[in-house]
Amino acid sequence: MKKVNYKYQIGDIITDVKSGKLEILEQIRIIHHRKNKNDTYDKGYKYRCLMCGNEDIIDEYNLKKHIGCNVCCITHRKVLKGYNDIWTTNPELAKLLADPNDGYKYTQFSEKRIDFKCPNCGNIVKNRMISGISKNGLSCPKCGDKISYTEKIMYSVLQQLNVEFTYQYKPKWCTYKLKNKLRQGRYDFCFKLNNEEYIIETDGNWHNTDNSISGQTKEESKYIDDEKDKLADKHNIEVIRIDCDISDLEYIKDKILDSKLNRLFDLSKIDWLQCHKFACNSLVKKICDLWQKSCNIILISKMTKLDKTTIRKYLKQGALLSWCNYDPKEEYKKSLDKMHMANTKKVICLNNKKIFNSIKDISEKHNIDASSISSCCKGKRKSAGKDPITKEKLRWMYYEDYIQEK
Repeated sequence: MKKVNYKYQIGDIITDVKSGKLEILEQIRIIHHRKNKNDTYDKGYKYRCLMCGNEDIIDEYNLKKHIGCNVCCITHRKVLKGYNDIWTTNPELAKLLADPNDGYKYTQFSEKRIDFKCPNCGNIVKNRMISGISKNGLSCPKCGDKISYTEKIMYSVLQQLNVEFTYQYKPKWCTYKLKNKLRQGRYDFCFKLNNEEYIIETDGNWHNTDNSISGQTKEESKYIDDEKDKLADKHNIEVIRIDCDISDLEYIKDKILDSKLNRLFDLSKIDWLQCHKFACNSLVKKICDLWQKSCNIILISKMTKLDKTTIRKYLKQGALLSWCNYDPKEEYKKSLDKMHMANTKKVICLNNKKIFNSIKDISEKHNIDASSISSCCKGKRKSAGKDPITKEKLRWMYYEDYIQEK
């Protein structure tokens, strides 16, 4: 029998490898099965990794190329329970698994597609890549809020900075023509600082590629971005664009730190893990929780920066999931009752102290728009209508509010 000469001996400690630190336990022959050809027998070794405790085999060819432990390596070719399995490295991700046993079979960076379970509504979200959920969180089609991961990261950053901002800013002047149609544009965020106004746009990868869902080409996306930038510049508003081409926390964090935001604010105080946790949770659940705490839609809008239409949509969605007791028909009836009560409340004209029985009474007698008088009484505008003789702008107030202030 031909003698086989091994390069490494039992007990040798191999340190010049890309991963781990290998102790040779045994010299072996590794069989390589080759389709339609004879099997080959290569020199190999059984080893123990002194870094993670993994025991496995490796052929001499790969060991000479400095290939090391298949657990310690960056790509984690092998899962070792208690070292690099999901339950060990990312228990929050493991809690989302539809089958908890999958947490011992794979690493959090695996490209394997498995099923997950929504922690909010219990819906099984099928066939999702583990690494994608690890990076971006689980978006549930049943109770998700349909807001992108990147926008939620920026939303959380602005909240932590305690800056007043508007989400999904839709100024009337942001209109542009596309395919011979006038379109209403919107910006992701808008805020004011030191009497200067700024807009933030979080540009996802669809800005650079054709969008198969909307049918919008990358050229059209570029045109829209350019038009919006021109319109903002025309109104003396600086646009800060954040490259969010990769939907990953570290990537987005680096791009935010490289932007002008890092010169406007002290971003060292930002808790980026909190940003990620916020981005992985559903705003639908948060809105429903606020509603159940007796917060009305106007207050929720102020707290979350979401428009009232979006809040009503989320509440309807939550009601179907039994997260809240929102009844759109009942709320509409209540709003009509409030409107009726407001319209029957006495109103005083602050110019001449004349008292009227209702807003409707004023509107009919003096031909002044009722909604304008109502806005004036609520403090949303300074005046409504003019005196027919003096042309003085008329100021209005609910009589009960006027009495309380006296």
